[in-house]
Amino acid sequence: MIDRSKYIKFTWANDALTTRGITDRYFTNGNTLEYYYVPRRPERYQKIFFRLPDNSPTRNNNFAISLTSNMYTPKDISNAEVDSTDRPYAGWLSFSVKCISNEFATSERLTTEYSIGIMGPHAYQKEIQTWFHELIDSQKPMGWHNQISDDIAVNMRVDYEKGLLRPLRNLEVIGLIEANFGSITNYMGIGSTIRIGSFNDYFINELGLRTITKSDSSKLLAYKAQTNGFKTRKTFEENLIRNTQFFLFVRWSGRAVIDNALLQGRLINWDKCPYVLKSEQIDRFYFNAEFGLNITYRGVGVVLSQLFRTSEFSGAFETRWGAITVVFRIR
Repeated sequence: MIDRSKYIKFTWANDALTTRGITDRYFTNGNTLEYYYVPRRPERYQKIFFRLPDNSPTRNNNFAISLTSNMYTPKDISNAEVDSTDRPYAGWLSFSVKCISNEFATSERLTTEYSIGIMGPHAYQKEIQTWFHELIDSQKPMGWHNQISDDIAVNMRVDYEKGLLRPLRNLEVIGLIEANFGSITNYMGIGSTIRIGSFNDYFINELGLRTITKSDSSKLLAYKAQTNGFKTRKTFEENLIRNTQFFLFVRWSGRAVIDNALLQGRLINWDKCPYVLKSEQIDRFYFNAEFGLNITYRGVGVVLSQLFRTSEFSGAFETRWGAITVVFRIR
């Protein structure tokens, strides 16, 4: 079950990719580059921050490092002045390490991610958006001088997922409990993922690209037959060995929010920001949804998705954007 393959994963998220048309409103662009691997010996920091059981015949611990940049703007980027009814400009650049631990026997996945970075002008989102809009001959963003000031961005995210329903080999429902703590945002949420189509088991590994061989599949099913706590786990052998996957998915969550530094400013320089929202303006609950199509063949995968979020502050519209994710095995 241990997948020692290495993967590169890139995600581009942008409101230009939504089926509703370009808005440049609220979340407007994000890029994430990730490198996945399984070390033969855990590094010291992995032992300290990810206190997980070792890999086993049914457990697979994948690690990843990533670089992410996110960009946020008010709904009217042609306005150079502060609009007290809208959100501030904000940029966020971060480096992350994470572990995705799958326990096949009990249909459980624990994702733990730590990130550190910077929020503000030195995230260079102003320069990126200005350059890109010049390139495509679009409206120049005029209000970046009012963006949230430089500040440290330290975050920890934990997602726990559990298989809830697997009535058919082409349908499964996975439950989600999520939490985020740090200087960017603090929230807790609950949700689920539904997958319909031709796919490999969700709890083989994080990316779903690597199948196991017929021999490994037979060994796993034999191991299941000998393990009392594993016997009740519904398993479809076809979903262990697919080289081609083609399925639709819907993922949703409802979040209870404590704060959001990308709206309110944070720790060090909040009082130096040209404009931030007040605590009473923040919506304490919002709803996320993502639906899309996942296509993979052997070591290459593509995910096309549409995302939606209800308002995050008083008087705001919903946020809509699209995303394209490409992942491929490099060894």
